[in-house]
Amino acid sequence: MKRPVWIFRETVLSLHEQLLAAFGGFEVAMMVGLMLVAASKRHLIMVDGMAACAALLVASRIAAPVTDYCVFCRSNGHQGLDTAIGLFQASALLELGMESTDGTGATLAWPLIKSAAALLTEVAEGEEPGPTRPADLPALGDDARRSGPGTLT
Repeated sequence: MKRPVWIFRETVLSLHEQLLAAFGGFEVAMMVGLMLVAASKRHLIMVDGMAACAALLVASRIAAPVTDYCVFCRSNGHQGLDTAIGLFQASALLELGMESTDGTGATLAWPLIKSAAALLTEVAEGEEPGPTRPADLPALGDDARRSGPGTLT
């Protein structure tokens, strides 16, 4: 009996993709698709948890550059998550040590990522990139010079 070979955009699916189709479940398959589309549009992908790492592993087998758009966030200290993140030769942006598995790491990392993006955008769009200097102080009148700081006139 011949094994079925599935075709995806004229490419024969590997064993990894066939296993995903057979055992991964709808949610993981949807995450793989979302990760591939997000990376193709150069969007940030926040990876938090085992299911997201499993989906990223499959997505990276389909298109390796998908990992270039990933930020790893973690809210728990699961040993399997250490191994999963290690597969991508990455480290987590946040390591909270909480025992939650509901995307808390990504939720708490979002303000940090948003602030970093705003900082980079402001520097890139500023008149002169680099350190800024304080604005010039207005010239002080004769009365202000005589009185000096901390004196009453």
